Amino acid sequence: MDSKPVVGMTVYLRPTIYNPLKTPPEGTLTKIGRKYYTVAALHWEYKFELDSLKMISDYSPDYTLYFSLQQMYQDIEHEELIKKLTRFFYDYPVAKSPLSLDKLREIARLAGIIPESTALPDMGIASAGPAGV
Repeated sequence: MDSKPVVGMTVYLRPTIYNPLKTPPEGTLTKIGRKYYTVAALHWEYKFELDSLKMISDYSPDYTLYFSLQQMYQDIEHEELIKKLTRFFYDYPVAKSPLSLDKLREIARLAGIIPESTALPDMGIASAGPAGV
């Protein structure tokens, strides 16, 4: 969120469960309280926690509040990429992975699994590589 939310601004509601709607519902921020935001949308008023932006509900919350469509779409893309990467690594057995060791190391560095300056472990292998190479 680039700017502070203000009463009267347009906000966007992202369904927390699968919803076939292509366009997310829009609402208007009607109140900023000490604990929550109040939003008028879909002929109803909803309350959202200030810190998590999750809907306050006695049951399962239906929406998450966003102040910009761009941030909402970035969060959706982030979740989709995580799902695809998880599926990718789950579906390939370790021995048959299409990724080279260098690519796997780079992914591990980007993910913070290994530090940037990780030396190769000493596994008793000669530095010249396997015999005959």
